[in-house]
Amino acid sequence: MLASVAANTMGTKIMIGLASRFCKVVCGMVLPVSLLALCIDAAAEVGVQPPRGDNVGQPGFQSPVVKSRTRSDGRSIYLIRLEQAPVASYRGGLRGLASTSPEVMGELKLDVRSAEARAYRAFLEDRQEQILDAITQRVGHEPETVYRYYYGNNGMAVWLTADEAAQVRELPGVISVQRDTKRQLHTDAGPAWIGASDLWAGSGGLSPTQGEGIVMGVIDTGINPSNPSFADVGADGYDHTNPRGASNYVGVCNPGDPGYDVTFPCNDKLIGAWGYPTVNGGDPRDYNRHGSHTASTAAGNHVDAVLVAPTVNLAARISGVAPHANIIAYAGCCTASALAAAIDHAIADGVDVINYSIGSGLASDA
Repeated sequence: MLASVAANTMGTKIMIGLASRFCKVVCGMVLPVSLLALCIDAAAEVGVQPPRGDNVGQPGFQSPVVKSRTRSDGRSIYLIRLEQAPVASYRGGLRGLASTSPEVMGELKLDVRSAEARAYRAFLEDRQEQILDAITQRVGHEPETVYRYYYGNNGMAVWLTADEAAQVRELPGVISVQRDTKRQLHTDAGPAWIGASDLWAGSGGLSPTQGEGIVMGVIDTGINPSNPSFADVGADGYDHTNPRGASNYVGVCNPGDPGYDVTFPCNDKLIGAWGYPTVNGGDPRDYNRHGSHTASTAAGNHVDAVLVAPTVNLAARISGVAPHANIIAYAGCCTASALAAAIDHAIADGVDVINYSIGSGLASDA
């Protein structure tokens, strides 16, 4: 079994690549990690309501932490974190608001549609409005909001000057204010490296599985929906089933969503995709190939591929770690503000696992 599939944006060629890193960190929610783990950098652990904002340009990959651009008016995007727990980790204690934490409730993951979750989210939204009003009074103008976060963390991303950010830090109820940063792309190791084939075969007394019924959220640079790694039927003949119901898609594939894109082809394997206004103009199609690479490494179909090289042609059956899993793509890479919104969206969509193959570094408040 070869390590990974990296799909180019034209959907006509498959490159076989070896990966350099496999990251397993559980974060935010109680999630099954037998197939793939959630890997989230703490600085981006803020968790969906993305109003339109100015485009901060293409992500830069020169270093682990690169500050986002400053506009001509001297403002940059700052992430503001508030003191109340987000929906995914609220353990109760506020009058009239029951716990929403899956750990407290004895559940495997958050049910964002429960009455408790909806009530607490409404509370957070009201509290955020109060903070935005306080910011307006403090800095003398209404701040331009880029994203608001409810599920993975409680806060918002807004355009501020450095002086305004310093003033916001002093407001009651504000835990931290960090300037937005760009992240560095990493990747995953392949099935053979981590013994996925043993899991597929059901060794160790486990039931055989290749990810059937698991919805994987891939947060990265987007996805190439035309690549065979994300087709409804794989080379092994497995015909995917959409666990949300036939033609029940999310994001740009949902006709009821404001961002609906009739040209983006979802199917029973790729059941949704989200874009973000500060990344690639909001288009979830992969602008870098990295997102398609990591999505196929994590959950790409079995594919019969041929690598054509100057001295050899190599034919092989390749796949991801969980080739029968479903995928929702979140094209939030690579600014912390968009990545935070992507995490929030993934929690709201109820994914079972998040793949986050993006590097981190020490954040700066400068």
